[in-house]
Amino acid sequence: MGLPGGSTARRLGHSGTRFWLASADHPRIRDGLTLAQFEAEEHAVVTSSGTGHLILAQEIARLGIRHRIALRVPNYLGIAFVIEQTDMLVTIPERLAQVLEGRGRFRAFPVPFALPDYAVKQHWHERFHHDPGNRWLRSVLSGLLSDTTRQADGR
Repeated sequence: MGLPGGSTARRLGHSGTRFWLASADHPRIRDGLTLAQFEAEEHAVVTSSGTGHLILAQEIARLGIRHRIALRVPNYLGIAFVIEQTDMLVTIPERLAQVLEGRGRFRAFPVPFALPDYAVKQHWHERFHHDPGNRWLRSVLSGLLSDTTRQADGR
């Protein structure tokens, strides 16, 4: 996917394994998730314009997996709170599952089917390339999301 003119990108790492998140109090999900359970449950989905979300949706469709979407949200902000208070599931990146671990009443497990890996990148317009605040934010995000951070954390 090409970038608009004047845009810059930096590779942070790869998508890693995808996990699904369910409430710790979910009445039907306890120790894992089968494909049949994945298809039977309602899901919240993140529908931003990012390529990772599109890749996930396309792969689920390509595999012929039934995906009962009950809620669409524009980003991951707050999605764990929705899952914690409902019986819905959401599929999230491995790194987000690691960050959320132990921070709420939900559980995360690998999805019950294979998904393709893809590069995770951050993008910014060239006019912000030397902006001190933008540089700081890019460095924080890079530190949180880069493959080397995960390796140093033992993840």
